[in-house]
Amino acid sequence: MRFQKLALVLLALAGAARAQESDAEKSALEEMLEPDDEAAQRPEESAHVAEISDELTFGSAQVTSDSPRQQQIANALRGTFYASEAVTLTVGFTFTADEVSPHASFSRVDYGAKAAFFAVGADWDIDDHFTVDAHVEASPEWQQFSAVQVPYPPTPSRTAELLLRSHSSSLGGGGSITYDTAGSSDLESAFQLGASVTRLAVDDRVTRAQTEEGAALTLQEVRTNCGCTATLKAVLGEHQASVLQTRLSGLLIETVAMDTDLSLGADYYLYSDDPTQVGPPPRVLTSTISGGGGAPIAPLHWTIRPEVAHRFGQVTARAWAQIGRYVENAGQGTGALGLKLQYKFSKSFRMWARLLGSRDVDDQGNETKSGAFSLGAGYRF
Repeated sequence: MRFQKLALVLLALAGAARAQESDAEKSALEEMLEPDDEAAQRPEESAHVAEISDELTFGSAQVTSDSPRQQQIANALRGTFYASEAVTLTVGFTFTADEVSPHASFSRVDYGAKAAFFAVGADWDIDDHFTVDAHVEASPEWQQFSAVQVPYPPTPSRTAELLLRSHSSSLGGGGSITYDTAGSSDLESAFQLGASVTRLAVDDRVTRAQTEEGAALTLQEVRTNCGCTATLKAVLGEHQASVLQTRLSGLLIETVAMDTDLSLGADYYLYSDDPTQVGPPPRVLTSTISGGGGAPIAPLHWTIRPEVAHRFGQVTARAWAQIGRYVENAGQGTGALGLKLQYKFSKSFRMWARLLGSRDVDDQGNETKSGAFSLGAGYRF
């Protein structure tokens, strides 16, 4: 389902960068308060007015009879600008590309997908304790082809193959408010509440159909004879739909002795309509290659993410886990484990590496595993 793929990648963009006044030795708590821990840090010296960072990610999903996706690559470019001591502006651009090994036999079809995502945000440090941020994000319309097998009577136990073309786009925005105790004791706390709303739209249609042997079928023949679901029958004509996804988020962080953080985050999702009806049911669920706890490509019901981080001088190490459930009829559950190591070469330059492993289970109990590796760098000036 194209909506499901899009919803997942958008999670990687949700929230603009949150920066706080600090020097290169900022506490782990302050770093954790940023929705994306690659976000720029407000420099101590006023001569530094911006930071640019880039992260390149390579991912691979387990290939099974139900999982055509094999390789993914993504590049995330981010710019942070310190407009004043209290206001930070952030612009982000992410490009993703899928290399797919399809199981269908349609010729001269590129099953890969290329998508772009944009995010613009701002945060305002009201005082030493409160910060608010807001962001908008969008994905221009992008295209992907996929193959769907459907029962094709009157011959029992036979199928037809449909070539499905999907156009997807999205537009959304949201914000959050953060409170932190902003002290220097051995135990400090921070709390964050946020919400975002995203409109996801799809335009699906079947462009070609054929028998198991490769003989061409007309769409009228398929409409008349296939054992298709109501959604697929709609797609056999022209299927346009949209849904509003609302995400409610909460985050609690406890900092111990300034250099060790224990955090717990949770997300809950609401939909204006049944998200499984936006497009054909997914044949497999896999995880995105983006950072964080991993974000599945089916509509989520909830997620929980515990995380621990510790600072060893110029090195920061983070480890996290994430579990979640999909909405009913979209899948059973998703889980991920991740590790990130970052090294600060100077007050201006840092690099990091990230490793992510994910496991997803669809509504039939089929399991798919995937993994990703990221390498990034940030420079402020």
